[in-house]
Amino acid sequence: MISRLRVENLIETTFQWLTVNRNSIVNVFTICTFLHVCATDVFCDALYQPKRVIIASDNRIQNLPQSEPQWSFDEFVLKAGGSIRYIDFEGGDDNNSGLTKEEPWKHHPWDLSAKSKAKQEYGIHTYIFKGGVIYRGNLIADESGLPDQPIRLSCLQDWGRSQPIVMSTKKITGTWEKCSRGQFVELDSDVADQIWHVDWPHNTVPRTLYEITNQGIFRLALAREPDWLSLSETKGDDVKSDWWECDEASIELKIYIDKPSIFEKGSAAQFVDNNSRTVIENATIKAVNDDYLVVEIPKNGKVDISRAQQIVIGSKNVTIYDVSGTHDIMTYLHDSDKISQYRTIPNQYRQGGVVWAEDFTGSRVLPSQILGLNTTEGTIYANFHYNVNGPVRFSRYFIENLPFLLDSPGEFYFSKDRKKLFVRLSGDQDPNTAHLEAGDENVILSIHGQSHISIENLHFAGANEIPIAENSAEYWRGGLHNSAIQISGNASHISVNFCNFTNLPFGVISFCSDQPESEVIEHIAVENNRFEDIGGSAVTLSAISRLRSGVRNNGKVGRLRHAVLKNNVVNMSGLRRLSLWGFDHALCIVDAELSEVAYNITKRTAGAGVIVFGPPYFNQYGDGPRLNVPVQRNLIHHNWVEDSLLSLQDYGGISYWHGGPAYIYNNVSVNPVGYKHTHHRKKNGKSSDCYRSSCFGVGLYADHGYKVYAFDNFMSGKTSDCSLQFYNSCGWNEAAGFLNTVFNNEIVNFTIAIRKGMAESNRSIYVGNNLYKAHDAYFRLDAEHVEFDTLAFENNSLKGEPASIATGFSLGTENGEITSLAAWKDYLKQKQAISNNTGTLVTSEPPIASDDIENITRVFVPWGLAYQAGEYHFIPYPKEITRINDEHLYWNSDWKSRETVRTDTSRNDLIGVGIEDEDFVDGVLENWNRGALRLNGRNQYIKADSTNLFVPKRNKCILEFVVKLQAAGPICYKLNKSDLGYRLDVLVDGSLQVSHKFGVAPGSTLRASQTSLLDGEYHHLLIEIDEDRADSSRLFVDGQEQSVISEPFSFGAKSDLFVFMIGYDGKSYLPCEIDFFRFAQGTLAEAETKIEELYDWQFARAGLPIGE
Repeated sequence: MISRLRVENLIETTFQWLTVNRNSIVNVFTICTFLHVCATDVFCDALYQPKRVIIASDNRIQNLPQSEPQWSFDEFVLKAGGSIRYIDFEGGDDNNSGLTKEEPWKHHPWDLSAKSKAKQEYGIHTYIFKGGVIYRGNLIADESGLPDQPIRLSCLQDWGRSQPIVMSTKKITGTWEKCSRGQFVELDSDVADQIWHVDWPHNTVPRTLYEITNQGIFRLALAREPDWLSLSETKGDDVKSDWWECDEASIELKIYIDKPSIFEKGSAAQFVDNNSRTVIENATIKAVNDDYLVVEIPKNGKVDISRAQQIVIGSKNVTIYDVSGTHDIMTYLHDSDKISQYRTIPNQYRQGGVVWAEDFTGSRVLPSQILGLNTTEGTIYANFHYNVNGPVRFSRYFIENLPFLLDSPGEFYFSKDRKKLFVRLSGDQDPNTAHLEAGDENVILSIHGQSHISIENLHFAGANEIPIAENSAEYWRGGLHNSAIQISGNASHISVNFCNFTNLPFGVISFCSDQPESEVIEHIAVENNRFEDIGGSAVTLSAISRLRSGVRNNGKVGRLRHAVLKNNVVNMSGLRRLSLWGFDHALCIVDAELSEVAYNITKRTAGAGVIVFGPPYFNQYGDGPRLNVPVQRNLIHHNWVEDSLLSLQDYGGISYWHGGPAYIYNNVSVNPVGYKHTHHRKKNGKSSDCYRSSCFGVGLYADHGYKVYAFDNFMSGKTSDCSLQFYNSCGWNEAAGFLNTVFNNEIVNFTIAIRKGMAESNRSIYVGNNLYKAHDAYFRLDAEHVEFDTLAFENNSLKGEPASIATGFSLGTENGEITSLAAWKDYLKQKQAISNNTGTLVTSEPPIASDDIENITRVFVPWGLAYQAGEYHFIPYPKEITRINDEHLYWNSDWKSRETVRTDTSRNDLIGVGIEDEDFVDGVLENWNRGALRLNGRNQYIKADSTNLFVPKRNKCILEFVVKLQAAGPICYKLNKSDLGYRLDVLVDGSLQVSHKFGVAPGSTLRASQTSLLDGEYHHLLIEIDEDRADSSRLFVDGQEQSVISEPFSFGAKSDLFVFMIGYDGKSYLPCEIDFFRFAQGTLAEAETKIEELYDWQFARAGLPIGE
């Protein structure tokens, strides 16, 4: 694959421009588009043609935009079906026909409130909602459309004004009365006479309140302290700067021991490691019971009592046999100055609210019901249901939903006991003059087990919130219960297009239900939408369930296939995440087998801007599901992510998890923050040289990422200086994983440019990257079991003066660092790395290449196939020159768990017989190293080291080569002792011939003669065999299917080696140069692709000289 032309002299100008023009998502996307248009090659141009022209010449910026450029979505065009029904919530009547604008219904038939003719309607229609009208209700889809004939919910531009507004709310129609001091003892007496109240005649509990004005729809805050701002840009990188900070924190848990009665309440205790006798934690005994002690442990950081086998109290030493589970651990937040101010509030009103607090890292926010406010001791008592990882000393927090917190304009409170709403509007406006809507249902539109439904051009603007309460577990995975659009069960072909989502708990969420059968959610597309002020995730498409991620009843597993997120804009999301687990991220896909996330813009997100999880490990959930995933292809490209990780650390602005291939390219990730407030406070203002001491935000992150291709991405931080409170930690980060290819990326202003962490991190290459202004090091290796002989560092451009070239404990050097480029190259050479050249230090801005394609770092990126069993790029490995490393990935039972993949995952390496170093030559696909193997046709060939490799166990296979053939002979050969197998030959006339016999069916020999392969050029050969088909063989040369002639079946010479071989059949040798070989046990159809798509991806768009 040919990648980006160099853009070194754009980088500083680009980032300076970004820091000045941070007020517009449209502005920042201009630079993303510019980098694509001016600094990338033909690989991506066919995928995305921007609608805006950037002034550029000779690949240089001539004019940066001085005013806001306009970028627009695809234009919405209603494709109404033949049958149309009209809905006007304000002026309609369910007794009308619904057939015309003059006789619209009030309700949609899916609304439980529908009556008469509207309720009776059924079938495939286009439902037109009147523009500008608020539709109040809860829609439950109970029918499906058909292929090319979906059920549509949409609008007409000439009927009404603007988009229809869909809300799950009830309009407040009662008369508001002003409170008087002392009338309601639970209110703050200082402001009680500025608060209004109204009776609530419904059975629901409204936890949201919206004001509708001519300027828009505004959400009022649930009564809270402190009165903090949202994710707006005025907050900068510290979005919780106006929250309170606790002085101390502690947890209370039960310790089960023999004879607790021998201990006394109030005694000091210690948790001790039985082997090392090390004191792990100190504690105080709070209570003594018959079979357990209640102890309190101070939380100055993460508490780890998992290694403790004994508790020591004075001279008494007792064995621990159990401790409290996650849901029995209570937390105390100590903040006497703030909590003691509520001592005059009656105790019954100091319970039942919610505390939102940072976890032990000081980043992620956790909600919990307030079980008590002790104004004497100055503590908040709550159960965060987060094991020992909840709040710690210096965690910041706020409290809400208690009546006495209603003290400022723009707040409200609902009293369940009094069945009253209390409000204080902005500017102390009389609410009788305002249009107010209170939250009703938690989901606006629910689609369960239905298909072929299109939601278009609607504005989803408000819903209720789920409770944060001890008697409700909904908020443990809140996104599954509380979204604008909920997609679940065996749902397929659901599209959400051109819609607006504002002021909502969550946006669009999909999940599998808790039914005993396995379910598949597929062909879900969310495109051309805008999300603004979303409490949690704007979009999470997943196959998780309400019970557990990836697991459901009876060990069944859900699947998610063909998920698409394109052209969406997300602004401000994730800080009010009504969920303990998950749903942090703006745009998220979970357990994706085939997905595409492209052309999205996210700005100011609490979590990642874009994150995709592949399917889980085979044994990830113990005795839970077992799922082989024959084909995976997840694409993340042309996304702009700015100001991400504002309330989350150890993620990337753009992230990918699990198996691939995953293709991450042409993305921009600007200012991933990852601030860890509690860690910063524990530094006591002292500087630190640790790259993740108080921030750990990553530009692009491959977390347990296997076979991830990351190229042509632009990652930029604000500052790389980790002695500051805020900085950008890491440009590219890997946590475990291997088979990753990172090339031609721009990484600017990070403490560490490229980091490899956790275990494995092998069989990866890092080439052609531009690494600028790293503070600590260009490379950091903190990974266990590093196989340096499978790593390559080549042709990178390094600019700046970091403390080290490379650092990390994996180096095993003094101080864990290497300070000079020459020493780093020598180190890699000693470790027998694939390539040790690394690159060059740059002191001045190099010129941008224009058409000098040959000097661009070129890396070959194969398109994913199904049931892959081997993939080879023929790069020399100095440690073992005859070894040809396997780079295939098939996410099956080999990939059991994160702990076992390094040792148990199949690595089907090939062996070069008679091969020397000089036999590796420059190929056609890659130019950063010698990438082809030359066989002399006399005594050299390639073989598998096992007879079990490359056996077509499914009666089908694909053989794929990029090869230069120099004479007739056997290209590949595999025959077992039963004379079953296949062979591929080039004949003396240059034609291609394949013979195969896998089972009881008669063997087949076919010859393709229309193309001569003996022309001294490289050719792409793909042979697809499927003996379950009548036309069992298809032969493709350079992307073109060949006409074939049937020949008498024959395997010819038979070898007694019984292993797969390239260039030898036991009798004859083949002189050739081979650049790429791949074997798969599936077909193109099973890979859900076509030869045109594969050839276009691998060769045509990359400009490689293969075929035409």
